[in-house]
Amino acid sequence: MAKQHFYSRVPARGSLYNRADGFDTFAHSEGLSREFVERELSAVYENKLGKQDAEAVRTGQMPVVYSQSCLRSGALVHSCVSYLAKDYTGERSAYLCHSLILSEEEKRSAFYGAGHALLNPEMLVSNADSFDLSTQIADDHYPEKAYVPGMAGDPKDLVKRYDTETVKSFLFAVLNVLCAKGKPVYFKLSCKDAEASWEALKFIDMIASVIPYHLRGNISFVTYVTDPAQYAHVKIKCVSADCPENLLTKGIFVDLGTNHVSGMPASDVIAKAPVNFFYSLLEDATIRNEFLQFVDKAVASVPELEKLNMKTLSDLVFLFGGASGLYDQNKVLPTDEDVLTFLSSYEKYRTALGEESRCNAYKCLDSSAPYIRDTFVNMFLGIAVCPLG
Repeated sequence: MAKQHFYSRVPARGSLYNRADGFDTFAHSEGLSREFVERELSAVYENKLGKQDAEAVRTGQMPVVYSQSCLRSGALVHSCVSYLAKDYTGERSAYLCHSLILSEEEKRSAFYGAGHALLNPEMLVSNADSFDLSTQIADDHYPEKAYVPGMAGDPKDLVKRYDTETVKSFLFAVLNVLCAKGKPVYFKLSCKDAEASWEALKFIDMIASVIPYHLRGNISFVTYVTDPAQYAHVKIKCVSADCPENLLTKGIFVDLGTNHVSGMPASDVIAKAPVNFFYSLLEDATIRNEFLQFVDKAVASVPELEKLNMKTLSDLVFLFGGASGLYDQNKVLPTDEDVLTFLSSYEKYRTALGEESRCNAYKCLDSSAPYIRDTFVNMFLGIAVCPLG
């Protein structure tokens, strides 16, 4: 069960910690310590009213904002912030933040499944009418909640809707964050700000559909910011349409409306990343699901694969191409150097492969390619005495 946390401007009777009128936690599930809430979870719920946002909040133009956060302790949090034109006094603006702190069981439920969305907005309270904040009484025994995964849209829609190279740039930026602790990623979508948060959530969900299951919990994102300094702990942010690009120079910026990209690493760095392969997964559900299951089994068999770097991820992609039986092996391994690289990867991750994949892998030594067979047969015999050994 996921633990729940609520934060807003409340009267003293609803203030769980400060016991005074003002912003404070007013309800959370049993088992959340004050230290965790104020030292870690505060990164999710504090300071969500920028001066530049005041007019939009007062006129009801600020969208509901969703986020996934990976906290220092390893806790994974799904949250939404809804903005209130008037607080419980009727005199000032405010906001309500609802957070779900997912258990290990809830994480698997959320991320391990074909077509699952990263975040299910239906699990989060986005309307302050659910509470009467003027009479709210502080509650530290609020019920936990069983997490029900949402379903992502068809990632093929990204291929139809957006420029190929621009989406590849975004995919590289995300993989770089997950596997190389890369720079923050800022992006804009071709829609009005009122629709940006919802569109960004759908966009991130479809991108995450091609990311290995065990990495999805590391995708920290927020669906709408007007200032890149907001949500400082989050690496992937959808920025408002009028957010100046000169504020985004410390990260990679991708504008999916104009196809403008800036802040990318050198081309040789990008060339080493398996971006083209991940882009191809957007279009092919069969291969996508096979690859995700392949990586899942590999991680279960070889625990050190839990923390992938870009080189290891590329090795897994290459091994999948040669051993899955879904590709023409002559095209995947056209030269003896390719075969050598493939067999080296096979040697490292052989235990992660099933019987059929191992048999597929050995086809590269078939007699139809004698120059390859003769060059590597001795090495091959050194890797394993029998094909399934």
